[in-house]
Amino acid sequence: MKPRIVLCLLAFFLALAALSSCAGREQEPDTVYGTYARPNANGLDSFTVTLMENGTYWYYATSISSHLGHGNYTLEGDVVTLTDTQIPGVSGSLTHTYCFSYTNGTLVYLAEPSDQFMYVNLPDGAVFERVEGLEEITLGQ
Repeated sequence: MKPRIVLCLLAFFLALAALSSCAGREQEPDTVYGTYARPNANGLDSFTVTLMENGTYWYYATSISSHLGHGNYTLEGDVVTLTDTQIPGVSGSLTHTYCFSYTNGTLVYLAEPSDQFMYVNLPDGAVFERVEGLEEITLGQ
């Protein structure tokens, strides 16, 4: 009878150890920063937005475009707002704002509160999926 109690206690402590090791691991929180892409209709190129952990972003509409948009972003609730750095204009500096809803690794473009992106007509509801494995770059370095 004694070996049975020892085995039960051993099984109990092993189960407790397994549970405590799992409880110590925190699940990685869903973070908004990363690279998101929306394939173009031709499937050869994509519109890409990269949100960096430091609150800055950059985007390019196609790899053949010389325009690289960049600025700062904020996340309030489930809305990501991108604000371009000021662009010199004929009558002063211009600032552009682009809004996306964010859910589980997906950005969805909100056309109504947004300015239009330079050189591309992005439709309302355009979906950008998170892309794994792309390296982040930092502008100005």
